Amino acid sequence: MAKDYRGVLLIMLAMVRSTQGRKLLRKRRIFKDKHDTALNDWILLIELMLEWEAFLNEPRMYVKDVK
Repeated sequence: MAKDYRGVLLIMLAMVRSTQGRKLLRKRRIFKDKHDTALNDWILLIELMLEWEAFLNEPRMYVKDVK
């Protein structure tokens, strides 16, 4: 079940990064910023979540990495 979220996050990232997806999101009040600050923040958040998800699904974790 948890691995399904990886695909959802990937689709969300593709939508936010695509030209058509940005056009659709700009119609929303929260994303009407001319400089795309809110959209860029969402991109950063989703990318970070994907990185954490990949890191936490590693079969082994070293103590130095966790520290």
